[in-house]
Amino acid sequence: MVMIWPCPLSLSSYAAAGRQIRVPAQACPGCKRPLTGWGGYWRWVRAERLPAERIWIRRGWCAYCRRTQALLPSFLFVRRLDADTVIGWALEQAAGGRGARPIARLLALPHTTVRDWWRRVRARTPTL
Repeated sequence: MVMIWPCPLSLSSYAAAGRQIRVPAQACPGCKRPLTGWGGYWRWVRAERLPAERIWIRRGWCAYCRRTQALLPSFLFVRRLDADTVIGWALEQAAGGRGARPIARLLALPHTTVRDWWRRVRARTPTL
């Protein structure tokens, strides 16, 4: 499972902290008991005008439910390489009428990546 926590740090500050990153206490989404530290894993993230960086994602463990949670900082999306600022800017451009290919060229990404973001948002809009 994945939990997103409100991270006040920028991507570069978060990345600089490495494995020393501090995540505030979190509660298990299932039973609401506190999670304990459970290591973590490295993940790649790509930000605007920066090369892809590896950042440390903390994991939390619920002793009662016996489940672990990946604790993602709020500037990341589940299963997405790009940070929220990149995806948000691209979606604003698409909503304004710009096509996926021109946006992708500006971001130096495959047009299929931008197209998939737009499709995902359109599919989820009724529930948002």
